[in-house]
Order: sequence, then C-alpha cells, then structure tokens
Amino acid sequence: MARIALIGCGNIATIIAEKGTSIEIDAVYDLDQERARDFARGVGARPCTSFEELLSSDAPLIVEAASPKAVQQHARDVVRAGKDLMVMSVGGLADAEFRKCLIEDASASGVHIYIPSGAIGGLDAISSARVGKLEMVVLETRKPPQSLGVEADEATVIFEGTPAEAIERFPRNINVAVTLAVMAGDEKVRVRIIADPLVSHNIHTVRVMGETGTITMEFDNAPSPNKATSLIAGYSAVALIERIFATVQC
Repeated sequence: MARIALIGCGNIATIIAEKGTSIEIDAVYDLDQERARDFARGVGARPCTSFEELLSSDAPLIVEAASPKAVQQHARDVVRAGKDLMVMSVGGLADAEFRKCLIEDASASGVHIYIPSGAIGGLDAISSARVGKLEMVVLETRKPPQSLGVEADEATVIFEGTPAEAIERFPRNINVAVTLAVMAGDEKVRVRIIADPLVSHNIHTVRVMGETGTITMEFDNAPSPNKATSLIAGYSAVALIERIFATVQC
C-alpha cells in the first residue's frame, strides 16, 4: 500500500483518491479548512489545520497538489523534514535558483523529489537523449483562446520564449514547459504557445533534437472534470505514486 499525505484537496487530490486503488491517504492539508475536512471525511484521512501538523504524518511521501505558490512556500520544509516530495504544480519550480536550493536540501536530507509526467509523456526518452548530446527541445502548445485569456479568430502564436518566461505569462497553463526544463535543462528548451479557436482540447507537441536523432511526440489531451487540468495529468500522479511504492518498476 502506498501511504501519502496531501497538500491541496482539489481536482488532482480527488483523482488520486478515486483512481489510486493501492494508495492510502493518511493526512491532508488545504488553506480551505472546510474543504480539507470534507475531503478527509470522504477518504478516511486526518484533516490538518496547519502545514506543520501535516509534516507530523507518518506518511513517507507528501504530494503537493495545490499551486505553484504552495510549492514555493512548503517544498523546502517538506524535504528538510526528511519526507519525499511529489510536485504536481511544476510551475513552482520555474525559478532555477529555487530549484537548485530545493535539490540541495533534498540531497542533504537523503530524500527524493518526484515530478509526474503530467500532460505529456516520453520523459524517459528525453532523459535518455540527454545522456548524449541534446541540442534542443521545442514545446508547441495549442489551446482554445479562452483557456489562455485571449481572443483569436484563427490560430495565432501568442508567445515564444523560455520556460521561465512562459510560466510567468501563463502560470495556470504551461506546467509542461517547466517539466521539460527540469528534464532537459532550462537553456535547451524553447516554448511556443498558440491560441487556436478550432481546437477543444489542449494539444502539446514536443520535438527533441540531438545526437540520438529527432523524437516527435504529440499529446491531444481530454480535460479533467474541472476543465483546467488535462485528465492524464491527474492520472500521471496516480501512476507515479503507485510506481514509487511498486516492487517492479518500469
């Protein structure tokens, strides 16, 4: 059984509770304490009234499923407390200096930081390509204009730049860019965002170029119930948690 504690009791937490048949949620914390109590009651977990109380949980893995701000506020305290950490709001790791400090804290504590694949896949291929000479990773994200807060009558490129710039402009829409930056290195990743009125799903195309050749992957993702997150992003959290505790890993 995979025993975890949760920061955040929203959409991702609900997916973990519903789909994680081998996951036991020991304790939960949310700024909305009423929501935390309701969620905890439904899954048989302990609702915590403070983040410090959550840290006292016996669960070896704390899953952040709240927001980039929650990552910045709590991630370093989690690993310093000797807990493994899984980060869903990868945008909270956009700042390279913060990410470096978090990794150093985790290393000093002898714990691990896990990042689910989220709305894309193929991270194993990117990791393998990085063993050799990795030249560039290009992420092209195509979304309905309203989800990006813009108006467009035809497919329009509304952003091109680095992952850090992308997450600053679109903090709720482009966690994928930061995931790729963590995997491939900030300096290797370029991001293009297209507002397209003809699409109803979020479409991510990842192109990896380097010594191993060219890898092209496209992900046309159905939304989760709250419409803000791809369904597969929530499922990737469940899959990674179960893999962390599995006897056989692949």
